[in-house]
Amino acid sequence: MSDRDELIDAIVSAIDADPGARPAAPLIGALTPWRPRNIHSYAVDLGPVIEVRVVATLLPLPPMYTRLTSAVRALLTGTPWEHTELRLVVTELDAAAFTASPTGRAESSPADPSVSTPEGEDTEPKYSNGTPKYSNGTRRSHDLSDQ
Repeated sequence: MSDRDELIDAIVSAIDADPGARPAAPLIGALTPWRPRNIHSYAVDLGPVIEVRVVATLLPLPPMYTRLTSAVRALLTGTPWEHTELRLVVTELDAAAFTASPTGRAESSPADPSVSTPEGEDTEPKYSNGTPKYSNGTRRSHDLSDQ
């Protein structure tokens, strides 16, 4: 294994260690006759510009970007790529990112039971001025029952 391959593996490991990202590997069909040794190594290109492709699993993106940039820069220290431009590319946003907490785990607790809507109170979404969001004359499907 070359120094280049070891560096790529170390970068992939750094991505795997971050709770907000995973390596963005290309899709390989089930009928592909060969399998690469480490499919995730395709998420990293070492060249005139180092490009690292990731799937974001947490929001917001800037903290993940800062953590990964620091981790990859630390791995590049002392290598021929130490001063090379680093490009971190978020290729996908995992749907779980919208439901995950900042700890990286999906929110599974129910809504706060102490907060409830009094019976009969209007729960329709409204704009800040109090105008219903559905004021264009359309009715939502659950509203059709009282016709």
